[in-house]
Amino acid sequence: MNIQISISEDIYKKFQAALILTDEKEDVVLGNLISKYAHETFKKAMVKTLDDNNADINEKEQRQLFTNWFRSLTKNGKPYNLVTISGYAGRLENACSNPLFDSIPVNNLFTVTDFDEFIVIQKQIKECSGYSEFDAKSHNGFTAALKKYEEFLKFQSTDDSVPNIIATSQTSSYNSDDANRT
Repeated sequence: MNIQISISEDIYKKFQAALILTDEKEDVVLGNLISKYAHETFKKAMVKTLDDNNADINEKEQRQLFTNWFRSLTKNGKPYNLVTISGYAGRLENACSNPLFDSIPVNNLFTVTDFDEFIVIQKQIKECSGYSEFDAKSHNGFTAALKKYEEFLKFQSTDDSVPNIIATSQTSSYNSDDANRT
């Protein structure tokens, strides 16, 4: 997939100078900037959708928002594998239906959309006897899923902005496929 970004010649020269000074690779930096821009764009679209609907979302919608948000993230400049994303979502959706977690007030964690409420429930989950063994069976995948959902809920509840470096004047092409190669 090709993505074309227009920036002013002056900004591009400053960007090149910064790369030289920091010894960073251009494709990694551009990949991170594009990821941040996509992340912010997704957040704005998500907030607009929630405002337009003016209603609480159900667990299916929350799951979809989570997976879409997760797809916008990168690790070491590369997008997360869809199997990883699906695995995290499945753990969040189904783990609390396990008898080990009978004391937890919800079966599907996607029903929890409030950050503070999630923190309380997450603490209760981790205090359940058998949590460590359950998590170890998934190679700590449940803990990782909980952390990622916590990050998502924090993202949903904040209004941070990503600086917009896009200007119009000079065109510089960036091929995102190149950034995903090792």
